Amino acid sequence: HIYISTNSSDEIELAGLDNISSTAQTITLNATTQDLSKYVKASSYKLRTTVVTKETLTQPIDIRSDIKFKVRAGVL
Repeated sequence: HIYISTNSSDEIELAGLDNISSTAQTITLNATTQDLSKYVKASSYKLRTTVVTKETLTQPIDIRSDIKFKVRAGVL
């Protein structure tokens, strides 16, 4: 699960996935439908991840994250 927050906005979940196959090498998380406008408009934001494993990890795990935001703009 990946969460986003700013200094002035509460933390919300961006995306997550449960019950992942033990043989998976790559996963795609399910994005939430939350309104992210105040987060992506902020001068900075913080991302936090959580991972739950079924077994104790005995080797290093590399995590790579590619995050894309779809932005709709309007004329004021």
